Amino acid sequence: MISILYVYRDKPYNPAYLDKIFRENLCVLDFGFFLISLKTFANLKCINLSSLETFLKKYEFDHIIFDAKLNIDYDLNNFFPAIKNLINCKVSIFLGYDRLFNFNDILIFEKTFNIENYFIPNLLIDISQYNFPDELNKKFIETYFGIGFLNVQYDLEKNIFLLNKNNLPIVNSIFYSGTNTKSRQYRNLVLNYLENGLDIKDSKIITYNDKSIEKKLSIQEYIDCSKMSTINLVLSGNQNNIPYRLIEMGVYNCFFIIDHHFQKYQLSKQYDDLNSYTFSNLESIETKIKTLLNEKDFLKVLKTKQINSFNNFYSPLKHGKFLKNFLV
Repeated sequence: MISILYVYRDKPYNPAYLDKIFRENLCVLDFGFFLISLKTFANLKCINLSSLETFLKKYEFDHIIFDAKLNIDYDLNNFFPAIKNLINCKVSIFLGYDRLFNFNDILIFEKTFNIENYFIPNLLIDISQYNFPDELNKKFIETYFGIGFLNVQYDLEKNIFLLNKNNLPIVNSIFYSGTNTKSRQYRNLVLNYLENGLDIKDSKIITYNDKSIEKKLSIQEYIDCSKMSTINLVLSGNQNNIPYRLIEMGVYNCFFIIDHHFQKYQLSKQYDDLNSYTFSNLESIETKIKTLLNEKDFLKVLKTKQINSFNNFYSPLKHGKFLKNFLV
């Protein structure tokens, strides 16, 4: 079994929460699914940057993976020269930005190491949009986001997500709960239309911001409302990136419709019949919702396709076998 060291970004998170993530195999945030996939075939240790020098002097590793967002919190230009000579193994980068990354995000890593791979959860289909040379583009490897903030645990022995399988009655025609901050302009446009320009019986649309955080549902309320809805609305996140909600709906077998921005990402190619549950403008979302609510047999077929598509790719065991090709 190969040995991999993952150097994570620690500053935004509570240390006790990070410890819980790694110890209990919580498939959360941007890196959770990626790390659990690594654990299916490798001996994985996760440390913060301040512990790196000690670990390098004490242990040997086959591969080191840095979280690229360490560059946000630390002056890596001063840190890396002091430890570069201690690294005698392959180096890769996890790029989990919720926006299009640019060369400044990876410059320090390229300057310091011979980078093997860049693992990217929201990889574009058209990688020419990154404006990188071909030798860099060849290093881009797709991975997937974790299940947001829902604290879903993965059992590495049984290779299953530990979920509450309770069946709940359908009470909402369409459901959405999320932030409506200024940085999410397209999301706000759609939500404003649904709340004010479209009359849908039994819809449940919840939005909040820093000034109305009391409207935010608890984790269990959010899961239950999603499961009790015929249609779940999934909207692009910050700068129209892939949102956690997409993965959340997949793991709980909840049917969703999603905006057209999703179609520019590699992940969209995993879904069959995607156009049937993707909308491109405000007029098409109204048509899509009414059609799906009225044609229950058609919706049932689409939901089965969605579930099968998701389960076909969102497996740490299967993805681990894929990642192993680039890390061994």
